[in-house]
Amino acid sequence: MNIYATSVKTIEGKKTDLKAYQNQVLLIVNTASQSSRSIQLEGLQRLYDIYKEDGFAVLAFPCNQFNQDEPGDDAEILARMRGEFEISFPIFSKTDVKGPEAHPLFVGLTQDIEGEVEDNFEKFLVDRDGQLVARFPTGKQPIDLKDDIDELI
Repeated sequence: MNIYATSVKTIEGKKTDLKAYQNQVLLIVNTASQSSRSIQLEGLQRLYDIYKEDGFAVLAFPCNQFNQDEPGDDAEILARMRGEFEISFPIFSKTDVKGPEAHPLFVGLTQDIEGEVEDNFEKFLVDRDGQLVARFPTGKQPIDLKDDIDELI
């Protein structure tokens, strides 16, 4: 899968692809700002702050497929993410990550590793060549990924 050719829509509604993140280490996460796990947003922001100058980005894909933890439209989600959580990393439009309407990015990320996304805050670590190198479950805290990120930076 060439993730850089994958078409996505920013939370502001602009269609783009992931080519802008070529040659960066990426942590792709399906997020939910009203989840009991939303505290992980702070940890993701911390990772982004630590590594962004080294060619690292967190890419958030809000998802409402698990417990309806991301209600509302993109404007409401953006207001929560930027306002309540002070997120500065890239956020994309609300996205299905599993099932028949799953976004091709998540279909590609999950095809070879452990099947469909099972909950919010699953994390996919992608190297500078656009290759998936690790998948982390919901319960894995963002700060616990530092060693994995260090190896790729």
